[in-house]
Amino acid sequence: MRLTREQVAEQQTVREVQIEAALAECDKKLEPIDRERAQEVNNIDDFRNELNRLLDEYPDDADAPRHVILLLYPTLDHFEQFTQSFVKMMSQKVETCMLWGLLYLVIKLSLESRGTIERITRMLEQIGHKLRRLNECSSAFSDTSKIKGDTVEINREIVILWLNIIMFFRTQSQSMDSRENHLILQKLSALYNEAMSTIGDAVGRIEKAAELTERQARMIDVEMFSKMLSLNPGKDQSGQIPFCVLPVARNRRFFGREKILAEIDDQLQPGKKSGSIRSLAIHGLGGVGKTQIALEYAYSKQAELDAVLWVPAENTLALQQGFTKIAVDGLKLPNANPQSHQENMLLVVAWLQQTSAKWLLVFDNVESHQIFENCWPAADHGAILVTTRRHMVASQPIDHGIEIVDFTIDDGAKFILHLLQKRQGTTEEQTAATDLSTLLHGYALAISQMTAYMNARTMPIKDFLSLYKKYPKRMHRERKEGWKYIGYNYALDTVWDISFDALEQPAKACLWVLSFYAPDSIPTTLLEPSENLALPPRLEFCKDELSRWDAIEQLTDHALVRHDTSSQRFSLHRLVQAECLFRISTVERQEGFDGAVKLLLDKFPSRGNLVIMDSLWEDGAKYLQQIAAVATNWKESQDKPAPLEPTVDFCNLMADCAWFVHDNDAAGILSLVIDTGCKAYYKLSEDSKQPILEADLLLLLCIRDLRAEGDFKSAETQGKRSLVIREELKIPQDLQITNCYNYIAIALDSLGQHDEAKKWLEKSREILVANDDELHVRLLSQNNLNYSRNLFSVEDFTGSEKKLDQALVQATGFKSWYSLAFIHQTKADLYLRWDKSAEANKQVQLARTILEGSGGYASISWISGIVSYRTSSVAMKQNYVDIAIQEAQKAVAIARLYKMPPGMRARFVHLLMKAYLLEPDQYREKAEEARHEAQRLRKLLPPGRTDLNDESDQAFDMLVDISVR
Repeated sequence: MRLTREQVAEQQTVREVQIEAALAECDKKLEPIDRERAQEVNNIDDFRNELNRLLDEYPDDADAPRHVILLLYPTLDHFEQFTQSFVKMMSQKVETCMLWGLLYLVIKLSLESRGTIERITRMLEQIGHKLRRLNECSSAFSDTSKIKGDTVEINREIVILWLNIIMFFRTQSQSMDSRENHLILQKLSALYNEAMSTIGDAVGRIEKAAELTERQARMIDVEMFSKMLSLNPGKDQSGQIPFCVLPVARNRRFFGREKILAEIDDQLQPGKKSGSIRSLAIHGLGGVGKTQIALEYAYSKQAELDAVLWVPAENTLALQQGFTKIAVDGLKLPNANPQSHQENMLLVVAWLQQTSAKWLLVFDNVESHQIFENCWPAADHGAILVTTRRHMVASQPIDHGIEIVDFTIDDGAKFILHLLQKRQGTTEEQTAATDLSTLLHGYALAISQMTAYMNARTMPIKDFLSLYKKYPKRMHRERKEGWKYIGYNYALDTVWDISFDALEQPAKACLWVLSFYAPDSIPTTLLEPSENLALPPRLEFCKDELSRWDAIEQLTDHALVRHDTSSQRFSLHRLVQAECLFRISTVERQEGFDGAVKLLLDKFPSRGNLVIMDSLWEDGAKYLQQIAAVATNWKESQDKPAPLEPTVDFCNLMADCAWFVHDNDAAGILSLVIDTGCKAYYKLSEDSKQPILEADLLLLLCIRDLRAEGDFKSAETQGKRSLVIREELKIPQDLQITNCYNYIAIALDSLGQHDEAKKWLEKSREILVANDDELHVRLLSQNNLNYSRNLFSVEDFTGSEKKLDQALVQATGFKSWYSLAFIHQTKADLYLRWDKSAEANKQVQLARTILEGSGGYASISWISGIVSYRTSSVAMKQNYVDIAIQEAQKAVAIARLYKMPPGMRARFVHLLMKAYLLEPDQYREKAEEARHEAQRLRKLLPPGRTDLNDESDQAFDMLVDISVR
């Protein structure tokens, strides 16, 4: 129900009264000296300064450990972002000194009170985690009034919690024995738990509201995507059925779970027409068998369904590649393309929505609802099965959820006997199996590994029980920290001891390497290195085929790794990876990491290729998941004890991957690999650093700053730093230097420094006109395109038109639909500025024809979003309202689909607002919603990047670089 203005005003008054009441309570209860001290800490900068003074004041002893205080620093950003959002929501100016000032007093007093600083720090970390989630959810709202009440409540609870802790400390004696100290910790925990309960409830409400808002936006996008996918109706998009795309062969040793399988089938009924999609999530702890249950169910339905589809869904990259496999290898859709993951996903979703075939779709290992963005079909039949560790995922849009738990002791014993080969099933064995099931808690993963161990040695269960009980038990307090995963059951330590101790050195080293990769789909080719590749000594066995397969056989025999021969992929459980990395020494972990990097670098296309051809894309795309996993492992290790050391190979791999995806980053890994590569490079020892590598990384930073960040000044700086290094190296025939010139020019043009930009374009041109081979022509075409924008920015429209004509002839020669479409939409922009709207309309139609004639994936590629933006602009000029709105909506939907940078998306939404305002009486409310959304997106930009009070077209133009304005 929509609130009236009076009701909204009343609510705002109530919230402001709540804030004032909380501040009044602080004034009333605080001692004058505390109140005065708190008011001196007005913001996060003051707080950090005070924290630094405390670090100097207190020595690093057992009662006031400096490292505990240092743990606060990563959490402070979450508090600061929350504070900023809170202040912006208030209709009147709100002072934040009480939040920061009281927090300072809490830290100071906990340092003075023996044994409490560590507990206080943990409390602050947990509150910081809640605020981080709140901050993430808040970005979903263009109208923050929907969450203002809960935000005020959270702020109040935090302030009152700080106050109560301060008052508690002030009433305690400074000399306390251990029993009194224990009571203090208990009382502090009680205060904290009460506040966290309220904060948690409020954050939960905001999460639900954000999820509803995002789901509504997704429904609008799905509707738009469906329209976009109704392309080329004459082309056959029926797909090849029946077909089945499953990740591995059927597990012939699958056991039990009959009731669960029956319940899944009863809920989904994939073979029946139901008028809507039926969906179900199976959830439970890692290692209980969720994926195996889903796999068994999928295979059991293969005969009665037309299509069985499996998508790994741990992250966006895995999801996209899963849909590509379905589109290219399964359905064999005519418009599917191996390098166009987003488009393939939409093509498959469109097929699911339009087909009359009976289908089942499995999303495996889902971590968040967000993974369903743009890929949850809106069909009148079909079934979706989801596996997840998180019970919260088993909610909308999913209909039902089933929790998967460990086997009962009896079923666990039957599972053991089922997996053991050639056993008699005597009473003695059954008793021993029950005893072993009890020890393993009916845990499916542990049972699989231990029975694999017994099978490899034809060992009786009773003998294995004796062995199991002899292994030393490691207690929780003895475990080193840093690499252990959350939710670990320490009773399973013996399982890992036995499994890993059974391996010979080559198999162990192989497992070290595999533990750094994405676990679900590791190409077997990664373990087949080139003959001349220098590997760590303990990985040299990979070069010998017999030794390599001996190691793999050991890992598969012990159920640590699975090898699917049909897809030529390895897979292993995430818990196996986590336990392996936890157990090995620092030296072994580094050796495994170095090996994982070298093997990837050996297979992945080098950035020496200035143009990424289709064939290179197909070769490299299959390794992107593994590179992202290696990058994430290195990045996350930096905050742990004994972090992974960077290597030149690792930096080169990051640079190669950044170059590979810089023009086709549908999965959004460019920032991950370039930031990780740069951070790693500057941690190298001075004698390891390579100037050419630094130059490449700096140029990639320049590209990232232009495209993703919209930070044109930084892009100029990074481009020039790269150029200085290249010029000092004086590499003969270094065409990469022309890229430096071009990107520096784009940055300068984006900043409005057109005369300076022109000089850099001329430098590039002088080099490129000296040769007429295809590579030079491709680069020269790009130069002409950039030059044209420089010229029409200074209103030299005739000169700009000539440059675009030259670029068009060149692009026609090397037959690039991408370049041709981009040139035509740039011409449209030129003619709009030149007041030639009819010519502009011809150009956008030519661009559209090229996209639609190049296959369905081109029609829904990210460049089609740019073309839609331009088409809408032309339609607005010609006062074609419906076309202007439709094309602007399409541009916004594609921007969301491709997760374009916030600046680009804000500009598209701003255009949509303008299109709505062509008919203000009909679309005024929608125009206002679009305006709020554009402002929300601009708020996601770094401080200082945009003036939120300036809503002019020029302000929104400055959010994107010159090449797409």
